Amino acid sequence: MTIVLGDIGGTNARLAFSNSDSDGLKEPKIFNCIDFPTIEDLLTHYCKISEISPNSLSLAVAGPVLDDLVKLTNGNWEFSKQKIVKNFKLDRAVFINDFTAQAYAQVPFFSGGYKIENWEKEQSKPIGKLIEGTSNQNGPLLILGPGTGLGVATLVFGKNEIIVLQGEGGQVHFTPRSDLEAEMYLWLRKENKNVSAEEVISGRGLVNIYRFLKEKENLPNMNDGGNPLSAEAIGEAALKGNEVCMKAVKLMFGILGTVAANGVLTNGSWGGVIIAGGITPKLIDLFKASPFQENFSSHEVYRKLLERVSVYIFSDPLGGLKGAQIAFSKMSEE
Repeated sequence: MTIVLGDIGGTNARLAFSNSDSDGLKEPKIFNCIDFPTIEDLLTHYCKISEISPNSLSLAVAGPVLDDLVKLTNGNWEFSKQKIVKNFKLDRAVFINDFTAQAYAQVPFFSGGYKIENWEKEQSKPIGKLIEGTSNQNGPLLILGPGTGLGVATLVFGKNEIIVLQGEGGQVHFTPRSDLEAEMYLWLRKENKNVSAEEVISGRGLVNIYRFLKEKENLPNMNDGGNPLSAEAIGEAALKGNEVCMKAVKLMFGILGTVAANGVLTNGSWGGVIIAGGITPKLIDLFKASPFQENFSSHEVYRKLLERVSVYIFSDPLGGLKGAQIAFSKMSEE
């Protein structure tokens, strides 16, 4: 058996393959989505350069996967599941949301009452605790994080099964918590009446926050080699001490704290919160200096309850691929 594993985001696509649903990943590679007209072109290219003829596929995609036609939320690709199965002559294919894969990727680390197991043996140590907490061992885990978009999923350990609840939490409406956030919300509504959480917690969200602060404080326009300032450039400038960029990053992480608290209260995720995605690990020092923890726990009614919830950071760049492999294995058991 040869399984192609994919983690397809709005900007980058990660692919690997395995000879079983438990073997290690082989030939993991990262591609830029804009380099390929379709996802079929990418899969064909990867199979060719890896010299494989797969009979199975497990694909994690940044968008809803409920119907046959799948469209990336923050990308131009769309595809038919049935067409991919037919064109690649697959015996079996699994299609899941990308944060469903991130949730499955936590399974090896959280079991038997959510104890972190085994990762001490791994050199990369892909998961670590940011906020201590005293999480309820019987509660679900909330997994969320900013990248090209904002991904959200919930991991539930049942008595004899593992359940992942797919969500599109990045599309919930942005709820301001402060006067500054309320002012930014009204500023964003001038461009887009549907101001989702993703418009302020994501790569473009960071750009939106920076643009708002720059205009509010009447600052000179920074550019990135003549191009509009990118989220990556804002992050790099923030790490170098640029005041407005630091403020933008911290504001974004503060809002992430509010969204995480809302998710915990909505889903009863007393087991803990795991911050995944591509942005946070790169800006971890600014995350720790941000109002994330204050916004997360400062609830008038349930402050003491939220203070008990542990918060973790998951920084494995191949986590989505590993989660896709675990999903393939778990769904085979159904």
